[in-house]
Amino acid sequence: MAAAPDAGFSVIQPTELTDPREFLAPHAVVLTVGVALSREADPFPDYIARLAEAQVTAVGFGTGLFYPTVPEALVDAARARGIAVFEVPRRTAFISILNTVQAEHTRRARLDQERIISVQEQLSGAAVRGGLPALLTDAASHLAAAVAVTDNDGRTQGHCDRTTEGGVLLSAMEAAKEASRSNRSSADHSDAGGERWRITQRMTRQGERLHFITVLADHPFSPHDRSVLKHAAGLADILLQRPVYLRQERNELNSLALRLHLGLGHAPGGQVLDQAADGEGRVRPVVVAADQVADLRRALDEADRTTAREGRNLVSTGLDTSTSLFLFRGTRTLEGIVETFGAS
Repeated sequence: MAAAPDAGFSVIQPTELTDPREFLAPHAVVLTVGVALSREADPFPDYIARLAEAQVTAVGFGTGLFYPTVPEALVDAARARGIAVFEVPRRTAFISILNTVQAEHTRRARLDQERIISVQEQLSGAAVRGGLPALLTDAASHLAAAVAVTDNDGRTQGHCDRTTEGGVLLSAMEAAKEASRSNRSSADHSDAGGERWRITQRMTRQGERLHFITVLADHPFSPHDRSVLKHAAGLADILLQRPVYLRQERNELNSLALRLHLGLGHAPGGQVLDQAADGEGRVRPVVVAADQVADLRRALDEADRTTAREGRNLVSTGLDTSTSLFLFRGTRTLEGIVETFGAS
């Protein structure tokens, strides 16, 4: 007899008790050879009724010891209660079934972990390459959901929708804003119609700043989905929390801009040149002139990509619409500088 197509089980439990209810986990598969049952007349209807009360999924009945075949009365009673029955021949030891199930659980757990690690690596790469927009795009794709991030002032910091249903993104953004107003997270739950599922997670507070990430989908979230969301939220937290070294650089830029705006003269040379100088403090200035503004733009973009791949910052300023000044380390050769601009 087959169980329902979506029937699953939680554990394999061998037992020879005629009433094992208090010892059974929900959705267990019971293994028995019928030692005690063989001593009673017509024991199976009551036996199956007790197993059904304990939410048993299936019964593996051992044959060849007390029963030559699976009793028809057992099959009939189980069919009436929606419990599956399968035969376990005498040559198949119960322990071998337990070991096989445990090995399969271990295999699936390993595969799940490998999938989670793979997705986490992809999300980390997206965050490094494209910041918050790329991270949210990848997260929404993996979750088949709409993702939105807001701050505690209700401002949307980023969003992406990878569902097929219109209006989901707007609902996710509104849910994220509502979370920011109530200043709380929410667990996985569905709306009144049971057609959408939502999770809102609060990120780490930094002073008065606080962010929330909300995911909204037309399907329930699996443990794998929740792991993906947790990792995405952590990466978004890093991108939004303004690390100390970024704050220092931003403060320096703000200071330079303020000095120029107030007409206080130029900033100390070292403050500008430190990023471009070599170990001995030398820089190599290069002026790039282009025939057209678009050509200069392409040169700037290529130089930015090249220095980004090398893990360095680009130091440049426009002299006019088609000419820019670049500062390179003093140790850079002319050939190396030319390669920075590629084929542009």
